[in-house]
Amino acid sequence: MPGISAGLGGQVNNNIQTDGLVFYIDAAYKKSYPKAGSTWYDLIGANDTAISNASFNSSGYFELDGTNDSFEVTNDGSSDFAKQTFSIEFWCYVGPTDGTYEVFWSYDYITHSAPYYAQHWRAVNSSTTLYGGSNKDGVWNSSTGVHDGVSYTKEVWTHLVWTMGDGGSTKTSTFYQDGVSIGTETNTSWNDIDYYSNEIIIGASPNFFTGRYAGYIASVRFYDRDLSLQEVKQNYNAGKERFGF
Repeated sequence: MPGISAGLGGQVNNNIQTDGLVFYIDAAYKKSYPKAGSTWYDLIGANDTAISNASFNSSGYFELDGTNDSFEVTNDGSSDFAKQTFSIEFWCYVGPTDGTYEVFWSYDYITHSAPYYAQHWRAVNSSTTLYGGSNKDGVWNSSTGVHDGVSYTKEVWTHLVWTMGDGGSTKTSTFYQDGVSIGTETNTSWNDIDYYSNEIIIGASPNFFTGRYAGYIASVRFYDRDLSLQEVKQNYNAGKERFGF
């Protein structure tokens, strides 16, 4: 795959922001993924990730075909993901196939029956638009708080970050691409991320039948606070050489 370097071995990048980092998986590090097996190991805690059909590329990333590939984060019994403020960070490559890709899902209701709320992040490839926010009973609408219409670039390796900041009665959602803010919105209706048994999914919707992500994912990080622009830039700069920038 053009634009990505291999051979990072087992050393974690010490130049990234670590304050508030509660989850970190990276396919380039043998400690996170030893080049075989069905588990992508958390480098920070015990929130290991089950791999469903995604193919490992020796350059240090997973390939998802948009058909039956995804990842499911195992609950280690902690409340690492149950946060009012958070940052979700990906190094990824969104493929050319048009579609609506679910990047990240978090449910707060185990049985998936109404009423439930979710935080999720999706990429609509046909319009190269990012959406992030809350979902109630499977419906996106303005009353539950949706940050939408943020354009991104596909078919290149890119550093995408979604942050949620809590300002009391309002929350601020910001998307970043390659260390630059590409959209900010405030809303009073966004729900918190809650996390119970096997309820965080990467690359698919919770029913695993829709929203399959088509492209590549190299690393995922989750922070229990909203990163600043400077911190997002720090993480981008720490990884950009690996991805050909």
